[in-house]
This record gives sequence, C-alpha cells and structure tokens, in this order.
Amino acid sequence: MHKNDWLDHSGIYSQQHQKFYRWVLYSVIIFFLLVSLFLTFTKEEVFIRTSAQLTATKTEDQHMPLETKIKVNNLEENQEVKKGEILVTFDSTALQNKKEQLEQENMSPEEQSKVVTLANIDEQINQLKKEVEKLKAEQARLVSQSATENETNIQIEKGK
Repeated sequence: MHKNDWLDHSGIYSQQHQKFYRWVLYSVIIFFLLVSLFLTFTKEEVFIRTSAQLTATKTEDQHMPLETKIKVNNLEENQEVKKGEILVTFDSTALQNKKEQLEQENMSPEEQSKVVTLANIDEQINQLKKEVEKLKAEQARLVSQSATENETNIQIEKGK
C-alpha cells in the first residue's frame, strides 16, 4: 500500500491531472468562441453554389402552329425562374381569327342568320350615323347662310 500511496500525494500526479483538465477547458472555450464568431458573421440565409443537373417531375408540352410568332422571349441560358413567371409570349391573333372563322362555320343556320342580321344592323347604324353627320353639316351651313342673309338684309334696310 505504501507504493500506491505516493501517487496520491505526488506533485507529478496532480500536474498530469491539471494539464489534462486545462486542455479540455481550453478546447471547450475555443470551440465556443469559434461557434459564436461563426454565428455573428454569417447571414441568416446560407447559399451553397454547386453544379447540378435538375430533372422535372412533371413536364408539359406546348405545341404551337407554325403561323404563331413569338412576341416576347424572356428566356436566357442559366436563368433562375420562379413559379408562375411568364417565359414566352406568343402572338396568337392569326389563331384567334381562325378560331372565330371555325366557330362561325360550325354554327347552326339560325345562329348564322343572327350573326348576318347583326352585321347588317351594324352596317345600317354606321350609315345612319354618317347621314346624321351630313345633315348636321348641312344644318350648320344653312344656319350660317341664313345668318349672313339676315345681316345683309339688315344692312340694306339701314341703307334705305
């Protein structure tokens, strides 16, 4: 027992324990300092840029006829896009005209006669508007002419 007793009271044994605790304590303090520095100097959002290849889970094909022209093209290579963002706008006036023409061809005879009647009524309305404009111009001309005749008559009466 005397041989193990010297380890408990020896200065070497206590120095070894102090060095061990000191290294553990220093490493814990350094770790917390590094973590606190990291947290203070980093932003809330962390972006990691890397090369990747994305594959779509759902694809949707859009087929446009050859007559359709691209009106606006917002696509660029390696462009970031968001959901709902308009990438390409097509000029579809020719397609719209064809659609209307096909709809008219597929109408029943009654509907076609209604469309023709409405077109005739619109044409008659436009003709009547033109006639009203002509009549207003004629009225204005006659009013100005009668006014000048009245002035000349008044001058003639004053001259007598």
